[in-house]
Amino acid sequence: MGCAVANRPVLIILVLMLLFCTACSGQEKENKEDDLLLPGGPAQSSTGNEQQPEKPSGETQTKSTIYPPSIFVIEASGSWRQELTQGYYADYECEFYADKLDETSNQSASGQYTGVFWMKTRLDTGEYLKELLKDAPVKMNFDAGGEGICDYISVILMNGFERQSIGGNYTMPDNNGETLTPSGDTLAARGSFIAEATDAYLDVKARGTAGETVEHRDNKTGGTEIEFVIHVAPDPDFTAAERKVSIHFSSAEGMAVTLEGVLRRLPGYSEDLKAYTSQGKREKILNKHLE
Repeated sequence: MGCAVANRPVLIILVLMLLFCTACSGQEKENKEDDLLLPGGPAQSSTGNEQQPEKPSGETQTKSTIYPPSIFVIEASGSWRQELTQGYYADYECEFYADKLDETSNQSASGQYTGVFWMKTRLDTGEYLKELLKDAPVKMNFDAGGEGICDYISVILMNGFERQSIGGNYTMPDNNGETLTPSGDTLAARGSFIAEATDAYLDVKARGTAGETVEHRDNKTGGTEIEFVIHVAPDPDFTAAERKVSIHFSSAEGMAVTLEGVLRRLPGYSEDLKAYTSQGKREKILNKHLE
């Protein structure tokens, strides 16, 4: 009897512990079931490893609006035949070279360039004279041509905003009869220069049916004014090493052509500039054609 009474408190404690454990187990099960019903599955502990927001996969980089120090060079050359009048042709060949070496403005392709120009011309009048003299009792040979050089040309390339501030027409014809108009981010220039004659000649020989002859020779000197318009293709990312260039040359004597060339961007740090200037590119071009 005494033993039963003594064990009664122990029994009560055991029963309470059993009920407490059962309640806790039930609550944990209920919490797990609630977690499974929540979007995303079981909740994460606030003190555990919380999921951090993902960083953007590609962060926007600042776009460059200048080049590294550079030397800018424009080159264009070509040959073509032009009919001045019916049966009267002129065969042309030319070369143009200009560069920008300004250390205070060597991170932009716009600005002032200096250059040289060479052109060779030869007239072909065979068809014209044949038609002109078809009923005349005379035979004639006509040979004329020459070369012209300009050893200093100033070219100022400007963007659309700069052109608008000073005005002027910067359109040019292409070789298909269409008009090329520069966009706002196209660099463009216009101007003129005098090409001095270095080897101009005129040689005329005529012979009549009776054997009489007439000869005339003339070595002309002087200069011809040549106008130009230049367009340089845009480079919106400021990364291109080469850009397309279109140049239209024309003269009062009837010469007119649009050539395609290139603007090259070369390294332009102090040591690069020194090495480039030591090559004397413009002088070499002139000497090549003067030999």
